[in-house]
Amino acid sequence: MILYHGTTYKRAQSIFKDRAIKKDCERFFTEEENGDGYSTDGYIYLTNELTYALYFANCHHFVDKSEVLVVFRMDIPDDQLLPDFDEMRYQDPTGTDRERYDSDLDCSLLEFKTCRINTDISFDEYTVDYFGLVLEKVNSIADLFDNAGCNYEYVTSHYTKRQRNFIKSIPWKRA
Repeated sequence: MILYHGTTYKRAQSIFKDRAIKKDCERFFTEEENGDGYSTDGYIYLTNELTYALYFANCHHFVDKSEVLVVFRMDIPDDQLLPDFDEMRYQDPTGTDRERYDSDLDCSLLEFKTCRINTDISFDEYTVDYFGLVLEKVNSIADLFDNAGCNYEYVTSHYTKRQRNFIKSIPWKRA
């Protein structure tokens, strides 16, 4: 499955140096800083929706003030994907959304546009592409992740013209 991982250039520097996205890294979404919205150590968090990766990269920007957002794109075998129980716990504390899906992974990907894996993503093992977005060159970024809180089907079927054009114009580079 094609998945995305959004971060800032400051954080991406170690990814490029290590030639891997590591499951053990300094966390942005910690329980101390974010309460119920924390990420569990030992996982890489991914999304199946490109603009959601950009949204998370922008969230990191507000912390480390990096002026470049970076989104990685990779093809991860389905059998390595795990539900993002952190996002499910945060977004669906009663389990109502989970009941509508055949599996937790389906719920994670289709309702919350997230999943996770418990292994590093090495550039030598996986084909990984990336692009960087320089914030000062973008007129406005917030409208690129319109509908970020909606489910996968809604977001992808309601892309704005600007979102569609942006996605088509991405100059992906091999990592």
